[in-house]
Amino acid sequence: VKRSREEAMAFAKKLARQLRARPGRFEAMARKYSDDPVGARGGHLGTWALGKGIPEFESAVLRLQPGKVSAPVETPTGFHIIKRHATKR
Repeated sequence: VKRSREEAMAFAKKLARQLRARPGRFEAMARKYSDDPVGARGGHLGTWALGKGIPEFESAVLRLQPGKVSAPVETPTGFHIIKRHATKR
């Protein structure tokens, strides 16, 4: 743990504002700021079947239109900013 919950939320809100203004910077910012190993891949999670992920995260993904960036999403593993790339059915 590098930050308090309050510090993490404030930082996530700041990054989300920046990414909503410039969504094309998502990969670079994920590499620079993510505390998760997926950050090294530019934040790309790949594709997964619904019901296999963290419920709060999946719910936020389903609310996003492709190309859009979410507000911070809190899950048991921390705060996440999500950019939805595509929908596969």
